Amino acid sequence: MTSPPALVESGTHTGSAAPTQLSFPRAFFDRDRKRREEKKAELELRSRYESLTPREREVMSLVAAGLLNKQIAGELGLSEITVKIHRGHAMKKMRPAP
Repeated sequence: MTSPPALVESGTHTGSAAPTQLSFPRAFFDRDRKRREEKKAELELRSRYESLTPREREVMSLVAAGLLNKQIAGELGLSEITVKIHRGHAMKKMRPAP
C-alpha cells in the first residue's frame, strides 16, 4: 500500500518504513493559524470602525478619498476646526490598541 504523495514530505512512501514527518498537517495548521490571525485582525478593525460616530465615518471617508480638511469642511458645511476635531477623534479610535 502506498501513502498519498501530498501527505509524505519525501513525495512517496515505499512501505518499508513509516514516514518521519508529514508535511500536510504542518502546512494545514500553519495556514489555519494565519487565517485565524487575519480574521481576528479584521474583526478588531471592524470593531474600531463601528466605534466611530456617523460624522466621524463621513469625515474619514472623505479623508480616504483624498480631500483636504478645508475641502471636507466645505463639502459637509462645517468649519475646518470641526473637521480637524472629528478627524482627530476618528484617528485615535482607529489606532490599534498597544
